[in-house]
Amino acid sequence: MIEIKNLTFSYLRPDGTQKSEEPQLSRVNLKILPGEFVLVCGPTGSGKSTFLKALNGLAPSFTGGVISGQLLINGVDYLGREPHDFANLIGYVNQQPEGAFVADTVLDEIVYSAEQLAIPKEEIANKVEWLSKLLNLEGLLDQALANLSGGQQQRVAIAAALISGAKILLLDEPTSALDLDGATEVLSILKKLAKEESVTVLLAEHRISRVLGSVDSVLVVHGDGSVTKGKPEDQFNDARFAPPIIELGQRLGWKPLAISNAEANKRWIEAPATFQALSANQPHNLVLKAEELVVSFGNVQALKSSSFELFGNQITALMGDNGSGKSSLCWALQGSGTRTSGVVSVLGQDPRDLSPQARLSLSHGSATSCRLTLPSVACR
Repeated sequence: MIEIKNLTFSYLRPDGTQKSEEPQLSRVNLKILPGEFVLVCGPTGSGKSTFLKALNGLAPSFTGGVISGQLLINGVDYLGREPHDFANLIGYVNQQPEGAFVADTVLDEIVYSAEQLAIPKEEIANKVEWLSKLLNLEGLLDQALANLSGGQQQRVAIAAALISGAKILLLDEPTSALDLDGATEVLSILKKLAKEESVTVLLAEHRISRVLGSVDSVLVVHGDGSVTKGKPEDQFNDARFAPPIIELGQRLGWKPLAISNAEANKRWIEAPATFQALSANQPHNLVLKAEELVVSFGNVQALKSSSFELFGNQITALMGDNGSGKSSLCWALQGSGTRTSGVVSVLGQDPRDLSPQARLSLSHGSATSCRLTLPSVACR
C-alpha cells in the first residue's frame, strides 16, 4: 500500500536556511501493507506528526520545508503533490478533531469531503449508511457536533476521513484526550477497519500501553532523522518511551517480550521472579536533605532558595498552584532535572552522580511526613 524510498524532510527558517543541522526525517525507507495496523511512536519532539504529514502532503505544503525521495501509494509516486491530491486516498484525523470540523451536525460533517469531490449523491448515501453502522453513529447523525463526547467526535472524524474512499487512515494521538473506555472504543474500531475493511491504519500515540496489543507493527521515529519499522517486541530498545510492560520484560529477560497484559500475566505465573526485600528507613533516619535549592529556566525562577529535610517511613504531600514549580522541585530532587544551585543529598549521596537505575532504587521507602507548599517550601 505504501512504499517510502529515501524520504528526507527538513524545516526551513524564513530566510530559507535549514532549521537544524540534521533533517527531521533522513533517508527513510520502509513498506506498509494493505490492512496493516501500525503504531507510530518515538520520544517527544522526534517527528511523529511530521512523518504523518509527509505522507499526505501537509508537509511541506502547509508546514513549509523541503522534501525529497519517493512516496509510492499503490505504486504511484505522490511526493511533492498538494494535499487535495491525496483526498481520495488518505484520511487524516488530528489530535483534537473538533478544531477541524467544518459543519454543525454529524451528517453534514461526514458528507462534506465527499461533496467537495463531487461523489454522486446515491454513492454518498450508501457510504453514510455503511460508515454509521461500522462506527456506531446511526443514532447520532442529526446531533450537533458540539454535544458529542470526545470518543463520539473521534468516530465522526474517522467517518469523515473515510467517506471519500480512502484506504489509508492517519491518526495523530486520537486517544490523548479520551478516558480508558473512550480510547478502548476508538481502538476497537480502528482494529476492525484494518482487519475487516483492509484499511491501512497508522496511529501516532504517546500512551503506547493502550495500543501495543492491538497493532501489527511498530514504527519508531527516533529523533535523529531515522525511522525504523518492525515487530512490537523488537522496537523498544530506547527506554525513553518504552511502555512499562516492555520495561518489565526487559528487566526480567523475557524473550520474546510480552506485549499484552494477558501474555505478561501468563509469563509471570509460569516463571515468577524473585526479589530481595528493601529495608525500610525508620522515622528517625534522615533520607533526603535539600540545602538552598534553586531551580531556574533562563530568566524564570521556578523554585526560590529552599531548604528542608525528609525522614523515613512516612508520607509527603507536595502542594501548589499549577505552574508553581512542583514538578521542577521533584525532578531536581530526583537528579534528572535542572538544579541551578544548592545541594541535594539522598541517603548521603547526590542523586545526580547515580545512574537512572540507582536513582530508582533510592526512591523506594524514602517518603516523609511533611507538607511542602510552593513557591516557598515549608516543612512541618
